[in-house]
Amino acid sequence: LVAGQVYQASETDEEIAVMRLNADGTRDSSFDGDGIKIIDLNGGHDQVRAIEVLPNGNIVLAGSAQISTSPIRYGFAAVSLVGSNGESDTTFGQGGRIIVDVRADNASVRDIARQSDGRLLLVGPTEASGADRLTVVRLTANGELDTARVATFDGIASQTVTTGESFERKLDPGFIEQAPSAPEASTSQLTMVSQGLGADVVTAVQADGKIVVAGTLRQDNGGTITWRAQVTRFNHDGSIDTTFGNQGNVVAT
Repeated sequence: LVAGQVYQASETDEEIAVMRLNADGTRDSSFDGDGIKIIDLNGGHDQVRAIEVLPNGNIVLAGSAQISTSPIRYGFAAVSLVGSNGESDTTFGQGGRIIVDVRADNASVRDIARQSDGRLLLVGPTEASGADRLTVVRLTANGELDTARVATFDGIASQTVTTGESFERKLDPGFIEQAPSAPEASTSQLTMVSQGLGADVVTAVQADGKIVVAGTLRQDNGGTITWRAQVTRFNHDGSIDTTFGNQGNVVAT
């Protein structure tokens, strides 16, 4: 499987393209008729950055979709295709896709991880009002926002405010919540780490169900920019695993 972006009618119409090849490098004609599937998510700039093949053979593509033009804003996006022929998996999300407003100006999924119970983790950098974040959105196995057991937290030290079984995210100073033009994730469906994380993100689900997210951390020390590796671990329900590193986080020095 090879995926990327193509321009269609104009440079404002960027769509997702996925191609499946046979073992000898020729196009697999059983996949959407000619081996190539073009997907228009939301009529603007759509991009794909991660691919996950599910145990049933279906294919999940994730990246970003433009959700407004004035101002230009992007949300997390995922689309599921039937593995046997490349058709849209209409049992996933809304007609085979989901676009999530993560309350950011720029956002893009960079990695997908599947939990043992079938839930999907969409992980990537987001930016709002000049503040960079790493954002994690969890979906149910059928592509809906998981509202059951997801924690949210803020800051490198992952300071949390508990409200029963979930957490409530504290908004960063100057962070403005935009009026959504796509389904919006509430604070019980998002996990955010602030302090400027870069685009390099890797996610893994351990055998015990704990979730490990690693990325690059950008720190501005009086105009001197440094990049360091950061690893954060969550429990299965999304709460921070305080037994890992320094209250759930390890930052390389």
